[in-house]
Amino acid sequence: MNKFFLYGLAAIFAISACKKTKKDEPATPTPQGQNEIPTGPDGKGGSIPATSDIYLFGKNGLPSSNYVLWTADAKFDNFLNYDLSPMAIEGLFIQGNKLNASKSVNFFGSHMISQNKYRISYFSKDKYYHLAEELKVPISNNFTEAFVAYAHFQKNLYMLAESFGASTMQYYYRISEKGEFSVHELTPNIDYNLIAGSNNGAVLAKAEPRLLWTELDIYRDKNKINNFKLEKNGYSFISLLDMQLINDQTLFFNSSARRDSDESIQYLFITINLQTKVTRIYTTSHIPANSTVGSVFVSQGKPYIPVTANATGECFYISLALSEAGTPTVDKVQLETVAGTTFHADQVFIEGNDVYVMGGEGDLPCYWKNKKLVRLKHNGVGSGYASDIRK
Repeated sequence: MNKFFLYGLAAIFAISACKKTKKDEPATPTPQGQNEIPTGPDGKGGSIPATSDIYLFGKNGLPSSNYVLWTADAKFDNFLNYDLSPMAIEGLFIQGNKLNASKSVNFFGSHMISQNKYRISYFSKDKYYHLAEELKVPISNNFTEAFVAYAHFQKNLYMLAESFGASTMQYYYRISEKGEFSVHELTPNIDYNLIAGSNNGAVLAKAEPRLLWTELDIYRDKNKINNFKLEKNGYSFISLLDMQLINDQTLFFNSSARRDSDESIQYLFITINLQTKVTRIYTTSHIPANSTVGSVFVSQGKPYIPVTANATGECFYISLALSEAGTPTVDKVQLETVAGTTFHADQVFIEGNDVYVMGGEGDLPCYWKNKKLVRLKHNGVGSGYASDIRK
């Protein structure tokens, strides 16, 4: 999933103005092979066994605001064996074991190493890893590393990164399902803002919204595929919210736009065939105006999108069967709610035949499994939120 503008990290990655000499500038990062993240009971990256039906990650509300890990029937406020105060954890990663069928719960995000300086990191139970250090990415101690966006693809994790200083580098990290990690350089000085994994490297997007259209450049790793002009008559301010591959040649975008006739916020679905360069923009009446939509999850070639209808409080998700003809076939699934309480649906996750939707009930996180509401343990805490769900 892409986290567009991750929890306001643009602000905390602000760069201090300082001069650098030429010798201080880092070289373009070069892949240094692959490293395997050690996990196990030996204390070096010891693991959290992934044996629960589902895992959610998030935070308690004020005043504590500490990180929380939930399962279907428990809540854990202390689940990593080190201080998390300098960490900005973005999400969950369920890692497989190369030797057997066991899995472990891990996390990814950033670590503040000094004032306004961060390193993208992978967090296991007993140890965290600075990926730049593990993979010998040449980042000076005077530079910071920014977390731009991320995506999951076939249980692998792709993290789009930039390092800032006297010069800027762009690259992405990939963590495989079995815990092998690598770095892949990108063309420098391009402001990529979306990433999607694929069977053949990563697909990246640089989107520049204008009043009546959006300029979009698409790359597969360092190779530019094409420039696209996204526009639809009667709509303006098209903003790309999320990008996923629904097959290895077809990109899917969820986007918001203003419908000019009534100035309401609507959602447009966009597909781009990377081989033929054909672009299609779909509208749907299944999402009410001024609703809120969550991140896209793709399963068996279908995009799934959670929706909160703000005017009515209705929560549901839709799945789309896209065709070359035009109008998509939409399947709408209503989520269980309780009268008198506000709910919101934020993220879909599918494993086998089970559809999970992460969201909230009032000021507390919850989730749905196959449409049925599941309330999490809160241990007396009156507010909080979940930001990721995995199995």
